[in-house]
Amino acid sequence: MMKLIFWFLGVSFMEVEQGRLSQLWVAAGATKDELVNGGYYMPVGRLSNDRLDKTATSTMLAEELWTYTQDVLAKF
Repeated sequence: MMKLIFWFLGVSFMEVEQGRLSQLWVAAGATKDELVNGGYYMPVGRLSNDRLDKTATSTMLAEELWTYTQDVLAKF
């Protein structure tokens, strides 16, 4: 019953082994022309940028995160 509810809500679960497949594919299996810079990939190798919300695609938040990271790393 819970799987049906999660499917209806668009939530999916996977085993740990499945969750790491896209990272492995991007790092070692994909060719350069198969990849999109900054792309969000779901197993295995499916470009899924259309699933990102406004927060994940916010240019303003990206700039704030970049600045914050630079400030933190400058202390080392």
